[in-house]
This record gives sequence, structure tokens and C-alpha cells, in this order.
Amino acid sequence: MNIKVSSIAIIVSCISALLVSFLFYFRDKSLKETVSWIKYTLLACRFFVIFILMLFLFRPIFLQTKKKTKQSILSVLVDNTKSIHLADSSLKTTVNDFIGRLSKSVKRADVKVLSFSNQIEIKKEFTFDKQGTNISKVLHELDESFLNENIGAALLISDGINTEGQSSYKNDAYPIFTIGIGDSSKESDAKIKKLYFNNIVSVNNTFVTESQFQFDNLKGIQQDIILKFGGNEVERVKYVPKSNNDFFKFTSKVQAKQGGVFPLNLYVTNKKNEKFLSNNSLKRFVTVKSKSLKLLIVSEEPHPDVRAIKTAFWGVDHIEISETSFSKFVSLELINAVLFIGNSSLKNKQRWLKRIEEKKKGFIWFTGTKGTYNNEFFKFTRLDESNDKIIMKSNPSFSLFKVESEIEEALENSSPISVPFGQWKFNGDIQNLMLQKIKNVQTNYSQIVFSADDIINYSVYLGSGYWRIGIRNPEPFHELLRKTVNFVSSKANNSQFRTKILSEFTDMEEIVIDAEFYNKLGDLDNVGNVTIKLFQNDSLLLNSELQRTSQKYRYNLGRLPPGAYSIRLKFKKGNKEILKKNSFIVNELAVEAENISMNYNFLYDLSNNSSGKYFDWKNRELAIKTLNSSDIFKNISYFELLSDLLLKSKWIFYVLIGLIIIEWILRKWEGVI
Repeated sequence: MNIKVSSIAIIVSCISALLVSFLFYFRDKSLKETVSWIKYTLLACRFFVIFILMLFLFRPIFLQTKKKTKQSILSVLVDNTKSIHLADSSLKTTVNDFIGRLSKSVKRADVKVLSFSNQIEIKKEFTFDKQGTNISKVLHELDESFLNENIGAALLISDGINTEGQSSYKNDAYPIFTIGIGDSSKESDAKIKKLYFNNIVSVNNTFVTESQFQFDNLKGIQQDIILKFGGNEVERVKYVPKSNNDFFKFTSKVQAKQGGVFPLNLYVTNKKNEKFLSNNSLKRFVTVKSKSLKLLIVSEEPHPDVRAIKTAFWGVDHIEISETSFSKFVSLELINAVLFIGNSSLKNKQRWLKRIEEKKKGFIWFTGTKGTYNNEFFKFTRLDESNDKIIMKSNPSFSLFKVESEIEEALENSSPISVPFGQWKFNGDIQNLMLQKIKNVQTNYSQIVFSADDIINYSVYLGSGYWRIGIRNPEPFHELLRKTVNFVSSKANNSQFRTKILSEFTDMEEIVIDAEFYNKLGDLDNVGNVTIKLFQNDSLLLNSELQRTSQKYRYNLGRLPPGAYSIRLKFKKGNKEILKKNSFIVNELAVEAENISMNYNFLYDLSNNSSGKYFDWKNRELAIKTLNSSDIFKNISYFELLSDLLLKSKWIFYVLIGLIIIEWILRKWEGVI
């Protein structure tokens, strides 16, 4: 225990206390006949009271050391993905018993149990239905979650199958023990790897699908492959694998005869009694539009970005492309969206934007690096003639449409984009899909912008050099451009009652519906009631009411099984009623079924490189004995220096009160009070 205070504070407090005490008691004539020991006791009490109060004015610090002990931690990480259930369906009933025995047996460590998929999950509940596994990321998150804690060891219970991230991890801070679930030998398995197709097509057009398959230990066994569209068989293919590790793909042409949303089903069957059948079928959905989307590309001069953008729409049945230049006049009557590439004269830009606003046509603008912009949609003031080389970073709050992780990775890992140095300003209700990272410094500056203007929807891609993304990652880049065209070609939502819901989900995502009502003053108002009806194939699944949140409305449908759904929302306030209709698709996420053979090498290397040990699930009791007998769990004792204001210490107030009481009693006894 120690008190930290300056020497000046002690001197000043001491002198002040002495002066007050001597002046008060030695000049008091009523105490002349008082016994000297009482007089000196009164003097001492008054001195220490004044001294302490004066010392408080200098804010002295009370210091003390406290011995603390950190108990060693055993972190148990349980793989909660669907591949675990596929490998061992009985695990759900046995894992809790195992963890219970482990907690009781390993007494020298505090057992912390965490479930994980592609990240550590807060809930410990084991459902074994998650999709996506990223073990290296999970181990990094473990270190961050128990930062400055005494981790003695980690126990990983998994099949070792990584569907995301790095396939290796090294750790020398503590040993990692692993328990492998499943069989490392490959079972006979026919699996659908990929199904490529255009998810939006036009009526009476033909679209092409490409199906990819992997056949393990099925050499010489005939495989029957069936492709169906809208419930009708399109093509049936017979294939005999030539090896026990065979890859096969085929293309098929599908005719879209009528508008709507239709399922696209792919099946593979054989006479082999396969252990895993969940990867033998795949179901996706195709939206067939009754009208084609007409896109006009406007550019001033040849540029690699023009070719990269045009390539994204080649072979897409529901999109028709035409081209012109800024200086030419083209009618916009039959055009759904305009795509500007580069810059032009102020006169040309004003003319095009005036016609766009008159016809209420959405647009996309790849700004390039030349010139400035000053219009009713966005403005750019160039500060000098230099260009920044920026790296893009995804914005997690973007919610206008679903952005797949492949798109985000393609943009974030692309070559630097050249962006003119200056100030950008965008009008309307904007959302940034991508932000700028300049010289490894993350900023909030816009890079790819989407705006729901009161008149039209538009998007702006800042700078030049997007063609490099189209070369390195063509599929994600093309998919982003198609989503952008779909966004800007839809009519701006400027009605009083507006709804927000994505058009596509997976069966592992919660489906959230947001709604807003704007009164005549243009302010948000949630006084009225909003009801929701959920349909699938004309069958009513839900009839409920949206919840009020602040000034808006919200409803969480939770997870839904794969299928095509439609919703009807009705806003009612007094005699006023507004109806809205929306539709969305739920696709099955099946990445955990692509590989169901345990990755023994990964688990063994993970343990071996960290001085841990690998165990099979059938030998899990041996893992308990090994951990219990190990000397790796050691408590850490240390001394912590605690500091706080002396004014906050209770004992100092007890001392003050004691001194004041003693002084009062003695003065009362002497009759001077």
C-alpha cells in the first residue's frame, strides 16, 4: 500500500494544518486551564483533519498491489457444420456426454466450450446444420476472444474439411489437440459440384446450363443424370466413370416458354448403395421475364472498360445491347437503362441527363479519370490533376441487393483502380457497395455507389481500370454488372409506402422485411398498421402483422426451406390502404456436402505442428486421459498494481470521522462547546 502525492502538496497541507491548529487552540482563552495532554490531543486531531482535507485538494493517488491468479483454460472447439452430421449422424447425442465427462475429468483447467462454422458462434447449442467451415479463421478468433488469458491448450473436434479460407495453420503459443470425426478413406460418392446458368432469362429464349460432377470410387458404374426445368425433364445423360476419381461435365440447352419463376433441378443416380445422398441433387430457380432488357452503352472513345462491360452481357438472353457516342442523338423510348463510360463535354452530358430525367431511365456511369462532373445526380470537383491508386474494400452495411462473397473477394483483390483526386458528392438515398483504401489506409470515401433517387435509380463506378477485374475474375465481375443493371432498370420507389427485401436468400439466412411510410410532409410515420401474407405456390403460409421499430416497420420471417415465395403487404391507416407485392427465392446452400471424407492430414499436421496430439472419435476417451494427465495446464500468478484517488477510499473517511468525534468529545468534556 502506498500513497502517491507531490512533496509540495505535503508541505502546503502540513503548514496549513499547523497554522490553523495553533491559531485555533493556543489563542483560545477557555483552554488555558486545560490539562496539557488534552490540549495536545485536540491540537493533533485538528491538525490531521485539516491536513487530510488540504491534501484532498491535490488529488493524491492511492496505490496497492494485489496478487491475482489466472487459471489455465482448455478451449474446446466443436465443428457445428452439416458435414459433421453427414459423417456421423449420432454425434448430436454423444458430443454433450463427451464434453460433460471432459469437464469433470480435466480439473486443472477451466473448460470453455465453443461451437463454430466459418466463425466462432456465441451460442453453444450443437445443431450441426451450419454451412461453411474456416478453421484457420476460427483459431485466430479464439486468440482474440481470450486475449491476455492463460490458454493451456485447445481441443478441436472436427472433420478437418475447410470450405473457406486457408487450409493450413501454425500455432506455437499452446498445443492444439484434435479429434477427427468421420472416415478419411473415400466412400463411393457421386456428387454435383457446380451448376452454371443464367438466373434471369427472357420468354421464348434458350439458355445454356453447364453441370459439373465428381465421382469417387465409382469406376465402371453407370451414372444416370437428369436435368429438369419447371418440373419437366429437359435432358437425360448416361455416363460411366473411367476412374475412381473422375470428373465429368456436360452442357444443355433449356427453352423458357413462359414468364415466372421456375425450379431448375439436377439429379445423379446409380445402382451403388451410396452412404451420402445429399449431394446427389441440386435445386435452383430461374426467373423468366416476359420482356427483354434493352441496354444502351454511351462512350466517347475506345477503352478497355467498354469491352469488359460488353463482354459481361454477351450470351445473356434477356439483355439487348446497343451502342452510341455522347455526341449522337438516340431515342430512349425502348431503352431500359443507359451505361455511360468515360467523360464528355458539359453540353453533351447535360443533354443526355436531361433526356434521362425526362424519360425516367436509370443509368450506370463509369466516370474514368478525365474532367469534372456537375449535375443534379452527382458532382465532382477536381483538386489537382493527379490520380489516386486505390484498393477497394467492401461495405458491410450495403443492403440494396445480395452481394456474394465471390464478388466482394474479386473486387477487394483486384489491381488498383485509378481515381481522380478530388471531392465527390452524390444525391439521393445512396449506399456504398465499395469504399476506398488509399495507401493501405481505410477511408469512408465512396468507390462504387448506388442511389435510389426520387426520380430514377442510378449507380456510379468511380475511376478507370475495371477491365482488369473482368480479365482476372470474369464471372463475379459479370454477375455484379448484371445485378447493377437490374437495380438501375427498376423504377424508383417514390410512393408513400415502401418495402425493402432482397430478391434472393439461402436456406441458412434469416429473411428480414423492412417497410417505411412517408406522410404528406415527407416524414417517416408508423402510426398505421402493416399486415403481411406469405405465399408459396398460391398456398398461404403466414398471415401476420409487421412490428413497429422506431419510425419504421420490420418483420423477421426467419429461415425458410428452398423455394420461390411471394409476399403481400398492406398498409392501413384510417380509410387509406396501400398494397405492395414482392417475391424472393430461397436457394439451398450445400457447400458442406461437396466433400464428406475426413481431412486426416490437416488435423494431424495441426496437432503435430503445435506439440499437440491427434485422436480418432472412437478413441475420444484416450483424449480425456491424455489431457487430464498432461502438465500443460499451469496457473499463472502475478501482482497487479491498482491505483485510484485517495478520496475514493472508505477508510480515510472513517479516520476523518474518528478524529472529529474525538475532538468533539474532548471539547464537550472541557465545556468549551
